Amino acid sequence: MVHYAETRTCRRTTLLRYFAEERPDEPCNGCDNCLNPPETFDGTIAAQKFISCVLRVQQKSGFAFGLNHIVEVLTGADTEPIRQRRHNELSTYGIGTELKREAWQAIGRELLRLGLVEVAPGKFATLQVTEAGRAALRQRTPITLTKQVEKPAAKTRQRAGEIECDETLFAQLR
Repeated sequence: MVHYAETRTCRRTTLLRYFAEERPDEPCNGCDNCLNPPETFDGTIAAQKFISCVLRVQQKSGFAFGLNHIVEVLTGADTEPIRQRRHNELSTYGIGTELKREAWQAIGRELLRLGLVEVAPGKFATLQVTEAGRAALRQRTPITLTKQVEKPAAKTRQRAGEIECDETLFAQLR
């Protein structure tokens, strides 16, 4: 569901491919992404940082880690698992402090969708860099990522049954 919600491609195509049906890569002109494409940005540097971090963490430990651990290493989190595994000594530790944790998580999920990293088979959802990801890192391939949509400010909670209305008219109708 997260993949479907965050994709920048045609939602109709994404949905049909999920059910193993093929559809040409052309706009359907009916979904929100085709009618109003999401903004993108040059995410090459961020993608390189993320992919490098996945590789360095796996190289140091001998096994892969999940998305949240990679994000914690990138943002320079001072946690027990990072200190215990000495991931705070990696060259990628703390190189992503310019972005918030949620932004790095979104970048990680998008790199999954782009096929540059993958979830390793097994019991735990750990990340591995794909051959395409290694090639993109080696060749410094430009990578376009989707800008995150700003969440609207949270509204103050209303009491149960309370609605916005014309109070004078409501009193007359009552």
